[in-house]
Amino acid sequence: MNILAIDDSKTAALMIKNALKEHQVTTANNGEEGISAIKLNDHFDLVLLDWQMPIMDGPGFLKVLQADRFTYTPIIVLTAEQKIEKIFDLMKLGVDVGVIDYINKPFTPSTLQKKIRDIQPKVMRYKAFASAIDEYRKKKMVND
Repeated sequence: MNILAIDDSKTAALMIKNALKEHQVTTANNGEEGISAIKLNDHFDLVLLDWQMPIMDGPGFLKVLQADRFTYTPIIVLTAEQKIEKIFDLMKLGVDVGVIDYINKPFTPSTLQKKIRDIQPKVMRYKAFASAIDEYRKKKMVND
């Protein structure tokens, strides 16, 4: 899979790249860089999104995606939040723009690898659905 990892921690970004060596991983230091990376290459299969970052945090990143609607890429949120109510709130905030799961920080490479393995079928279904939406929109534009 082609994965975009957005995290301001260089240690976390390095761990993600090392844990997911069998995938192509691009990193971004904040949501702003993540938006730029997606605009340059809208072929990411998955985004790993840190929730708390400087410049543009996870919620800011999701708001830009929601406003612009330029991609339909599934997102896994990386969060240090431990309260289930808060996690539920962040999942609700992101469900409309592709948040499909979360991972609590800190996490181990094996936890990340297992999550990616388990989520791969869901990611592929999501991408197929997104392609169908894009085709529908293109046909609708031509007919309008």
